[in-house]
Amino acid sequence: MSLNPKRVLFLDSVHPVLEQELTAMGFVCIHEYQANRTEVSNYISDYQGIVLRSRLIIDAEILKNANQLEFILRSGSGMENIDVEYAKSKNIACFNSPEGNADAVGEHTIGLMLSLLNKITIANLQVKNGIWKREENRGLELKSRCVGLLGYGHMGKAVAKRLQSFGCDTLFMDPLQETDAHAKKAQEKEFFEKVEILSLHTNYLASNFHLVDHAFIQRMKNSFILINTARGKIVNTEALIKALDSGKIIAAGLDVNEFENHHFQHDAGTFHPLLQKLSEYPQVIITPHVAGWTTESYFKLSAVLAEKVKSLYQKK
Repeated sequence: MSLNPKRVLFLDSVHPVLEQELTAMGFVCIHEYQANRTEVSNYISDYQGIVLRSRLIIDAEILKNANQLEFILRSGSGMENIDVEYAKSKNIACFNSPEGNADAVGEHTIGLMLSLLNKITIANLQVKNGIWKREENRGLELKSRCVGLLGYGHMGKAVAKRLQSFGCDTLFMDPLQETDAHAKKAQEKEFFEKVEILSLHTNYLASNFHLVDHAFIQRMKNSFILINTARGKIVNTEALIKALDSGKIIAAGLDVNEFENHHFQHDAGTFHPLLQKLSEYPQVIITPHVAGWTTESYFKLSAVLAEKVKSLYQKK
């Protein structure tokens, strides 16, 4: 590589360990954190690798010019901002790093469950406003609850491992996974009949848009708690609000919402009216897409990608 160094284009900032490892492998790393789609499309042909998070969408329009590109590294779990199928058709390897933030998402998910079951955020706000209510804030225990995981990849498994220590009955639905020591694969009938806490851990695909809608919610036999640390567009917000009003959904913990833009922000600092309405429910906790956003995961997300690049070139 040293006689004709390969170049990697960093479109977003990530932990420096990735650049350190790539440099040690002989790559030259170039930072273009402000580059727009047109600029990237114009000079992508000069690079063998791309590193990004969520700022830009790397689609076929951009990739058609990527005549030398060998890999795309996405720091994070989802790949919805990359046209993976088109990239593969051009023999471009695409890597994400769900292994890097699975522990963070697992812990955040459990934190939301415990906070909602024990009314921690409600009680905290009341006390800070001089209100002292004990009976009204009597909680529920996580132990022995039936928790349903929709999706059982790295994130779902991280949650299941932690739930085991609480003595939960953990079920999951995922066509690509099988029962293991931490959770049981359930058929739809069992899943919808038993689940008391529903936690979403599926990737976002067009087919998953508003997967959790009014019909889905009504199929649940029990009133339930909803946790979403996956992607916001999986949940129909209007249906969620109606279910909160009816009591079908007892409480919700949302790290994501369907009104985020593609890089997980809210344009011009404004909230969609439905998101604003959700924020007014005391039994709803909303966090700003930070479930996988820990100091430890910041490092691990990049370290995992570095190892995947090493493995890619060891095979060549």
